[in-house]
Amino acid sequence: MMEHLVRQLPHPETTGPRTRETWAFVVLALALGSLVAAVLSLLGSHAWALPRWLDRAVPNVDIEGDSLPPRGAPREKVAVRSC
Repeated sequence: MMEHLVRQLPHPETTGPRTRETWAFVVLALALGSLVAAVLSLLGSHAWALPRWLDRAVPNVDIEGDSLPPRGAPREKVAVRSC
């Protein structure tokens, strides 16, 4: 896939000096992106695991609402005090 993308780039000798540097940067970014994707694929679910000490330090934030009771479930009664 990367070979196809690199072929579409202009050849460095036919362009100015800045374009050569940009071309090198694009090739480097594509190579590093492919390398990172390969390492994440090899590590599988371990790539997203936190160390225990960091897992305890980071708060558990429920963005998607998984800890909420399902819809239609009875709510807990809360005592309300009047002043």
